[in-house]
Amino acid sequence: MFTFCPPTDFPQLWQTILTALKPGGRFCGQLFGDRDSWIVYPNRSHHTRQQVENLLQPFDVEWLEEEEHPGVTAIGEDKYWHIFHIVGRKL
Repeated sequence: MFTFCPPTDFPQLWQTILTALKPGGRFCGQLFGDRDSWIVYPNRSHHTRQQVENLLQPFDVEWLEEEEHPGVTAIGEDKYWHIFHIVGRKL
């Protein structure tokens, strides 16, 4: 199952993640980039590379990969993907 976070709720969600992680704890996840075709949906948060880097300041970034390409969704719909794959250890 997956879920999306509306932009208005994202700051609180991110703060909850930061608060929940103890030093040495890891965040592993994906964030949509600002060129993803789903940016047209208001219930999904999207970020620029700079915004992602700013969010990751409290972390030792172990892996940050920016993926961007045309493709399809799991249900076969055309989609332009722009995603940040992240693994970070909280400092």
